[in-house]
Amino acid sequence: MSKLKPAALCVIFLFWISPSLQAQKGKATRIDSLMRIIVERTDFSGTVLVAEEGKVTYHKAFGYASREWSVPNSVDSRYKIASLGKQFTALLILQLADSGRISLDDPLKKYVPEFSAAGSDKITIRHVLAHRSGIPNYHAIPQFDSVIARRGHSLQQFVSLYTATPLLFEPGTSVQYSNLGYSALALVLERVCAKPFSELLRQRVFATAGMNDSYTEDDTRVKPRAASGYQSSFTGYETEHYRDPSSVIGSGNVVSTTMDLFRYDQALRAGKLLSEKMHRTWVTAGGEFGLGWMSTRTPVAGKDSLTFVYHDGGNRGFTSVMYRYIEKNACIVVLSNTGSYNVYSISSRINRVLTGRAVPPVKKQLVAEFAKVLATDGLAPATDVFRRNRENSEYEVDGGAFNVLGYHFLRKNQLTEAVGIFELLVETFPGEANAYDSLGEGYMSQGRKEEAIASYQKSLSLDPNNANARVMLEKLRTR
Repeated sequence: MSKLKPAALCVIFLFWISPSLQAQKGKATRIDSLMRIIVERTDFSGTVLVAEEGKVTYHKAFGYASREWSVPNSVDSRYKIASLGKQFTALLILQLADSGRISLDDPLKKYVPEFSAAGSDKITIRHVLAHRSGIPNYHAIPQFDSVIARRGHSLQQFVSLYTATPLLFEPGTSVQYSNLGYSALALVLERVCAKPFSELLRQRVFATAGMNDSYTEDDTRVKPRAASGYQSSFTGYETEHYRDPSSVIGSGNVVSTTMDLFRYDQALRAGKLLSEKMHRTWVTAGGEFGLGWMSTRTPVAGKDSLTFVYHDGGNRGFTSVMYRYIEKNACIVVLSNTGSYNVYSISSRINRVLTGRAVPPVKKQLVAEFAKVLATDGLAPATDVFRRNRENSEYEVDGGAFNVLGYHFLRKNQLTEAVGIFELLVETFPGEANAYDSLGEGYMSQGRKEEAIASYQKSLSLDPNNANARVMLEKLRTR
């Protein structure tokens, strides 16, 4: 038998791709096709990360980090994540409870005795985490947007602005989202640990989880790859409006990246940040807001449903959302530096891809067509375009985007346009309390007191927990 010469030897390599890996590649292809359509039909600008089985399977950036200089976003771009950062405040509180330094059922006044409003002695740390404390939101501070949010304060000074403000309800009896409650939690952390909130985040969360690209807004060192925030008017962009970082300590002052948030997710699963028992308590807490994570079940094609916890954020040019799946090692992170497009439109569609379900089509935004006609022809023709097309299956009527556009004109004191948009919102979404709330503000800005009162009353009847409507009605009635 003749021997093969070395040059004639052939080595055949057989590559086997696991069904799991094939499935992940198929999902990534579907997500990429989806994102291309979204970017083509909307003003989305930002970074999207998807991970399954503890590995990043999709990671891409779109749009511009700097529109002034035409610098594109990258997968490493840093974004303000707004209220998505509340989870870090909650985590630090849970770490203290995990170590026995505090109890979640301790009275808030044990650490912040300045609270003097009637009933505030009944507020517990758990109530604040779950937005069940009765502590109001920003609107309770007079001139918050126009004056307070533009000034620097120590955390103690900021919290002192609302410690005597009446509670919205008896603690534990209702739910009302409160940014101010989370600033109070940040003050609890500073007093118990005798360190600034930003330092606690760096030491106890960012360093432990390997989040090297994350920081708090009060860190003034120059940061590479920091995305600028923009607000879309659907015919152009404006830069984000200034807000001093001291007004959002604990409630939304973190800057991060999609990759750092994935690292955070993995550190939580590995038990590096919380004990397994406390992490389980955190992600399975009942109630609308849990203990800092909202929780829901999502269907899975041909299988049982899955639990995922989530939170979003949005403020002055940035929006964010993160999903963390509990029964499987997977997460979705969407960070954006345009404040108009609903990032849930992206995360919910990606969730459908991951769970093997049909994805609804991405439609053209009617708000963009409306804004275009409004800019060139005026309110009446734009209103006609809106009414003719709101039932058109080619268009999506995004109430949130129209609300953003209305406030764009309200800030510019273009009250006719703002009120016209809010009136269309009420006409289209007659069951939405927020539409009437916005219309009430528009009427109030025009000096139409009785109509403003009627709008706020309608908003309150649709949502009895709408604290802003209560505050505005009180102001209107005492004028």
